[in-house]
This record gives sequence, structure tokens and C-alpha cells, in this order.
Amino acid sequence: MLAACTATHADTPVFPESSDRKHIEVLSSDAFEGRAPGTAGEQKTLACIEQQFRAAGLQPGIGDSYLQPVPVVEIMPHADAAMRLSGAGGKSLELRSPDGVVVWTKRPVPASGIGNAGVVYAGYGLVAPEYGWNDYAGLDVRGKLALAAAGMDFGALKQASSVRGFQGQATNLTASMSVRNDVRNTASYNVVGRVPGSKRPDEAFVYTAHWDHLGRTANAKPGEDAIFNGAQDNATGVSALIELGRAFAATKPAPERSLIFVAVTAEESGLLGSEYVAAHPPILVAQMVGGLNMDNLYSVGKTRDITVIGFGKSELEDDLRTVAAGQGRVPVRYTKAGIDSPTLGAEFGKQWLADYTAQRHHQVTDEYSPDWDVSGTLQDLQLYYDVGLGVANSSRWPNWRADREFRAIRDQSRK
Repeated sequence: MLAACTATHADTPVFPESSDRKHIEVLSSDAFEGRAPGTAGEQKTLACIEQQFRAAGLQPGIGDSYLQPVPVVEIMPHADAAMRLSGAGGKSLELRSPDGVVVWTKRPVPASGIGNAGVVYAGYGLVAPEYGWNDYAGLDVRGKLALAAAGMDFGALKQASSVRGFQGQATNLTASMSVRNDVRNTASYNVVGRVPGSKRPDEAFVYTAHWDHLGRTANAKPGEDAIFNGAQDNATGVSALIELGRAFAATKPAPERSLIFVAVTAEESGLLGSEYVAAHPPILVAQMVGGLNMDNLYSVGKTRDITVIGFGKSELEDDLRTVAAGQGRVPVRYTKAGIDSPTLGAEFGKQWLADYTAQRHHQVTDEYSPDWDVSGTLQDLQLYYDVGLGVANSSRWPNWRADREFRAIRDQSRK
């Protein structure tokens, strides 16, 4: 269905613009119904990605299958949820869904609630041992409702909550709330392909991109566009995943380490597919030498920068910096595509991004157009390929930097 991508030898892969455009156009077309998990659009998306992985020359990544089932529980709260807060002197406040309160639960049960539970203030409700932070330390929350500061105006309490070592406290409030749910157990799927390494196939560099989007809106009027096509978000990333797979499968000699390509599901629902593949990886996490995630590759043309999310945390940035320098680019914080155009300047990129965020992101207007300038995406594909190939053909194990919160976890996994 889509044009082929070839690589003549290891350092000169070819990423045809026509292939990238065709992947994006197909995956974001109305025929895929917005690519929502659990819909007919998912089945079409899975079939398309698996077909393209096969055509690219990727081997199945989950045993003899490309598909990794991801258990999903859909919990839809009823609109009659309510909450009552009671304080000293018999005063009370009743809030009803949806205008006064939003009540939901992660428990897959038909009904859930609490009655006259004490309310305790737990700061921002954070537990992050890697930062030495626990807002629940010393706080008895059994059978109680924990009140977090997000979205609330507690003045001094909020300020105190921002300091490590904050101690939560009980309040003089009690709360009762209830919610009824429709619960549906189902499965969605990650799509996993691999290029086996020629010397160390049990070690792998991993590329990821989420395939899902928001599906259809139930509130469209007759004649209105009802499909969230998700062209930028994230048909662009899936296209990149396919084309990188094609390039690596054609690379001669084959990379020494394996390359794994994962199109993950349910990112828009809370990174569920990513969480599942991390907990049930196709190879041991300790044997993954590094990876790059591709999400929303901007159609802004070539840039002088490359955006890095979490800049300063990983040694893999050194590889990225070296390869980017060869393209005349520099990494900046926050990886996504850059926005600093060498011909139109950084302001053009900022305005493009602001317009996209306001007018198209997570809206039915996120649609593919032949007017897109995808030259920057092709530039990024070369960058991502070179970084992965360099690590795959080395014996290095890029780590988190010594002072970063995940370093100890990674070191322990490698023992």
C-alpha cells in the first residue's frame, strides 16, 4: 500500500518523502475513525501497522506475533455522582456532577463510595522516593479522604506543601461521596517488530511511538466533522517508526545489537500501552541499551534545533548532540522536533506551534495536508537512525547521569 524505503549501506539510509507522507495520510484518514482503542478504527490501525512492519522487513517482536495484548478496563461513571462535605457546627456543602464535582474511581466495580470519612490534607499527594519526597509520610489516611492541593487555593498550606519534608495534617471536615459505574473489560494492542542483531541479539535499542488518538466525538451535529484524525498526533510518529524499521531492516551489514520498534496503544488514556510494555517487555529491560520516543513530529520544515524532554538527565544526549552537530543543529530542553527554522527563524516555529496548539491539537482539525513541509521530519529520521545505529554498533551502555533520580534503579537492573 505504501512506497518502500531503502538503505544502500549503513551510513546512507534513504527516507523518501513520498513514503512518510503516505503513511501519515492513510493513518489519519477518516477511514481509520480517529484510531481510538476498542473501536473498529483500532482494528484497521493494527492491521495497517502490522502490514507495514512486515513489508518493512521487521520480524515479529512478541514470539511469532506482532501484537501484544494490553488488558484495558473501561470505567464510565454515571452522571448522578455526588459529594457532601460537612464541617464544624453542622454546616455542609453538597456538590453534584458534573458542574459541582467530578467523581470517578480506578476500581472496576459497579458502585463505589465513602461515608462520613475524615478529610486529611496531603499537600500535592506526591510519593517520589527517588526525590526523597512523600507527602503521606506520618499521615494516617486509612478510611479517609486525602485532599490534595492541585487546583485549590490554600495559601500558606500550598506554599508549605512545596517544601520537601512537608507534613500533612487532619482537618475538621468529613466527606461522603458515591459514584455508579459502567465497567467493561477489554483488550487493546501494542504492535512490536524487531530487527535481530548480528552479534548481540539479546541487547536492543528501542524506538516507540503511540498509534492511538481520540476517535470520534458523540456531540457532533449533522454535517459537522466528528473525527479526531490525529495527523500530527501521532500519525507522524507512527510513520517515523515504520520508516526507521524499513531502514534498519535494509542496513548492511546488519547492526550488532537488535532494534525493537513498538507502536504503543492508549497513550491518550494515560500511557497505558507504554506502561504495559515496560512491565512485560519483549526482552529484559536490563538488556535495553536505550531508546527514543517519537510523538508529534512537527511539519514546520528543517530546523536548527532538536527538542529534548528532560534535558540533562541521560548520557544518550551525548550521542544526540554529536549527531545533531553533524546536521548543524543543537539540542535544547524539552526529544521532539525542533522549531528554529534556518530560513524563517525561531519566531516562525514558535508561531506555528502556538497556532497548532490552539487550533488543531486534540481537535478534529488535526488533519493531514499536502501543504505540510515534512523536510524537518526527514531530517529527524536521519538523526534518530544515526543515534540508534551508533549505539547498536557499540558496546556502550548509556546511563542516566550520576546525579539523576533514575540512576540507582538502572544500576540495580544491570547487576
